[in-house]
Amino acid sequence: MSIDDRASEQETLWRAIALAHRKPEAPATGECLCCGETMSAGRRWCDAVCRDDWERLQRARR
Repeated sequence: MSIDDRASEQETLWRAIALAHRKPEAPATGECLCCGETMSAGRRWCDAVCRDDWERLQRARR
C-alpha cells in the first residue's frame, strides 16, 4: 500500500468520525424544538438548557 493510499484511507476514517460526532441540526420553526414555547423568528430553542436537552435526545436516537 502506497503512502497516498494510506493517506486517503486515514482521511476517510477521520471524515466518518467527524460526521458521527457532529451536532444535530434542525430548522427554526417558531417554537422551541424541546419544550414547544413560542419563539421569535430564527431561533430554535428558548435557552441553553433546552438546546442541550434537544441535542442529547438527538444523539441518543442515532
